Amino acid sequence: MDELVEQFRERLDSLGVEFSVEEDDNPACVGVSTRRVRLKRGRNQQAYLATFGDEVPLARVVRAESSDRILAIARHIGPKTADACRRAGVQYIDASGNAWLQFGDVLIDVQGRRAATRTRARVAGDLFTASRAQVACVLLAWPNLWHSTQREVALAAGVSLGQANSALRLLAGAGFGPEGRRDDVELLRLWAATFPTGLAQRLTLAAYSGDLKDVRPVGGKAVYRSGEVAADDLLRPASATLYVEDLDPKLAVVNRWRIDAEPNIVVRRAFWTSPVGETESAASKARTAPWPLVYADLLASDDPRVRGVAEEWREARA
Repeated sequence: MDELVEQFRERLDSLGVEFSVEEDDNPACVGVSTRRVRLKRGRNQQAYLATFGDEVPLARVVRAESSDRILAIARHIGPKTADACRRAGVQYIDASGNAWLQFGDVLIDVQGRRAATRTRARVAGDLFTASRAQVACVLLAWPNLWHSTQREVALAAGVSLGQANSALRLLAGAGFGPEGRRDDVELLRLWAATFPTGLAQRLTLAAYSGDLKDVRPVGGKAVYRSGEVAADDLLRPASATLYVEDLDPKLAVVNRWRIDAEPNIVVRRAFWTSPVGETESAASKARTAPWPLVYADLLASDDPRVRGVAEEWREARA
């Protein structure tokens, strides 16, 4: 790991940033270690808890307990991981030269540099593949599922029993589980950070341009509101994210949505089934998607005003 430390010292030096290690190596998990480090540029300096490794699991980074800021340092950080880090507020730098660092009046933002050598993705260790992200979502929405059978979790998440088992096992391995609610915000933060480039893309069915008011379902099938239209008590919606069990072509016709203009409506697949005992409004009315989905859709916005509303939404419903 010392070789990796020296490599990043040189990389930061090329950016005009001094790098110093303030605490000895502390193994965090196999192939990953943590050190307290300090970055300095001119009169600006900042202490960090830095996580080092060829591939640094985002779950490990986000769960790091420290009053310092968190810094992820890896051989290569791909675009999806970089986006997730930014959304989670985790600063990073890699050996390819990609970096996002903010301290004092220093801002370093380098994107798009490819790895010198191809790295193999750890798919098996990824907490938030599509099916596992669905499991995490329903556990956040309905915490009682932590104490339910795996079959009930699978049914609520719309995944197979094997996928539910895998997700629960990996969540437990990352330190998330039914013991205490302290972990919920950490899990939500990590899950929402990976949502836009992961599960959201997998669920997206279509995009339209149209009126956001009074969405009319067809065939008695429910339409679930999310994003800005679900938080219309907190802001004036400029876009809508809607979830449906399946996309009926008549939905666009009845609501006079168009496909030949800039889209402001995204339609995604509703994958979940509410656990027994959960009540919903009549099928003829537009319902609200599970609150973690609304939060993630708000947080994915490029508008700072909408992202601010995401935190209000979370605090009111978590």
